[in-house]
Amino acid sequence: MQHEVKEVDEKWQLDGIVDVLWAAMDGIEPSHSIFFPTFGTGPQDRERAIAESKNRLWKGHEMDPSSHWIYVVEGERIVGGCQWRIYMDNPFPDPRARVNATFWPEGTGRDFASEVASQCHGQRKAWMGRPHAGISLMCVLPEKQRQGIGGKLMKWGLEKMDERDIEGFVEASVRGRLLYRNFGFLDVAYVRVNMDHDDLQRTEAWRNLERTRLPIEYTAMWRPRQGKQLTPAEAKQIWQERLKMSVRAHVEELM
Repeated sequence: MQHEVKEVDEKWQLDGIVDVLWAAMDGIEPSHSIFFPTFGTGPQDRERAIAESKNRLWKGHEMDPSSHWIYVVEGERIVGGCQWRIYMDNPFPDPRARVNATFWPEGTGRDFASEVASQCHGQRKAWMGRPHAGISLMCVLPEKQRQGIGGKLMKWGLEKMDERDIEGFVEASVRGRLLYRNFGFLDVAYVRVNMDHDDLQRTEAWRNLERTRLPIEYTAMWRPRQGKQLTPAEAKQIWQERLKMSVRAHVEELM
């Protein structure tokens, strides 16, 4: 069946993407339980969490001029979606600014989630203080994966990047890494959330969250302007200064 790419302009469309997100990521992608937590074990708790995430993402989209939610339909059914953020100047004037995970209740859980979120976003803030386009989320229904849907979502963003002559950046999961490579993204660094910091109060409740919510790891990936083909030496030269910037996460250079 034919697939068509569209851009979100009404909340119901983003709600449909969020339904795909939960179907594709819940219980599968470790970071999902941090950024889209469920408090409780009953079906009503999960429905409440889904509703909260729909409202939160829509509110964030409305407030963020860089946000572009894209989705793919098969007939009238939404089968995949992603959020592209397109920045035409430095979006991170304070790269050390922390994320406050207000979608968690106050207390240890929120402090833990804030630390994880800050580390997950810290590398982009430290390394990409320049015009660029980045993917924040991508999801495809499990039964529709490997049918070219992710590729259609990628092509939309790459066209926007090349029209604007800007770089690309993504924090790639193990499952997403090959897709991004196929569209010209290069491995920059392996990143893993690191809780070995003296300023963290690692109470028993905190350590229990570490045991149940970690590890969280990804590959930082970068696409040169216009998808230019670079030798390993050329890419390393571009990134050697950026990678010297201090971040809280554990980073292993891959270039």
